[in-house]
Amino acid sequence: MRIIIVGGSIAGVNAALACRQEYPNAQITLIEQQAHLGHWPRELFFSLEQQQFTSHELVLQEEINKTYQIEVFLETKCERLRDHEVELSDTTRLPFDKLIIATGSTQRSRLAGTHETFQTQWLYKSVKDQHEIYNKIKQASSIAIVGAGAVGISFASALAKQEKKITIYERNERPLARYFDEDMTPILTRFLQANQMDCLFGQAVEQITPTEKGYQVTTANTTQSADLVLLAVNTRPETQELTTYLAKNTDGTLWVDDYLQTSQTDVFAIGDAIHVKFRPTKEELYISSIENARRTAEVVAKNLHRLIQKDIGSIRPFEGNFFGVDYLSLGLLEQEAIFVDYPVAIKSLKLTATTFLKIVFHKKTRRLLGLQLVAQEVSIQVKEWAYQGVDDAIVVDEWLIHLSKMI
Repeated sequence: MRIIIVGGSIAGVNAALACRQEYPNAQITLIEQQAHLGHWPRELFFSLEQQQFTSHELVLQEEINKTYQIEVFLETKCERLRDHEVELSDTTRLPFDKLIIATGSTQRSRLAGTHETFQTQWLYKSVKDQHEIYNKIKQASSIAIVGAGAVGISFASALAKQEKKITIYERNERPLARYFDEDMTPILTRFLQANQMDCLFGQAVEQITPTEKGYQVTTANTTQSADLVLLAVNTRPETQELTTYLAKNTDGTLWVDDYLQTSQTDVFAIGDAIHVKFRPTKEELYISSIENARRTAEVVAKNLHRLIQKDIGSIRPFEGNFFGVDYLSLGLLEQEAIFVDYPVAIKSLKLTATTFLKIVFHKKTRRLLGLQLVAQEVSIQVKEWAYQGVDDAIVVDEWLIHLSKMI
């Protein structure tokens, strides 16, 4: 069997390894546009905190080649998808029995426009781009961060110890609004303000204009200057020209069935290229995460020979450490309870002086549906128990008793 995987980031690499395990004798080819495999975007934030640029690919090309006998094409773009054949940018055609699309995502926004300056200022999902952004951040005295979601807050936290003027723009009234309810974010806002960061919450950026010295950032209420703009908006699928003839959702993600097969037989898609089911509400959502990349890669590997395993969907895991505080969010939020057709109960607990927990559970069955945890430090054991609680929908009373022994 000839398996071709398009995309060599976390999803693609995991798919390649999972396929090798499932099909020891298969011919597996991994194709990546960038010069590196398995790059982890969060390394940029680590570099900023350390004030020294570092990059470590998750899996080296040599290991993929020698240990797993997987053929790797780097700096190679797939231009067209034909019937059981892909055409590369050099017009080479590669036949396949099964194709996995793992093209990932990128930062895109209407704010970027088509100005050539923007094409290199705001991308940081490759080693080269991250190195360029790192150097620009190092030289800038004033920085505008557009977006206070996971990426924006990661930038803010990483830059906290550097003497720069930081302005954060966010259309929502608070940071991390996608992952935490309103009562769980005040501590983060206080940290932002304590680090002299100007937080313009509730203000959507309408325009970003290049100037001789940098940029002007305009909202409905104000126009301010900055040496550098970091566009920290949500990622969007990078489905490329390759997928022109495949069915897509309205946001550009590839349509897939329960087995992650696309509208074309023998062509599958995983990771940031697709919607996944948000388990608490059964909705099909775009959830960009490493957890989705790894899980969907493993599911697809089992389905190439025969469609046998459905994707169970995601509990939308989010975790990060900002300003020395751990944040963890899993599953359903209180603000999302209106979207379910079963009764929901909420409980907020202060476990220690620095540990705050909020749980969302089924009012009748008392099974755990979601949780949010903010603490000075969350141990690996507590994190594992949190994931298990939401994954397995453990009865809240039992879950809390075991948790109390771990705090």
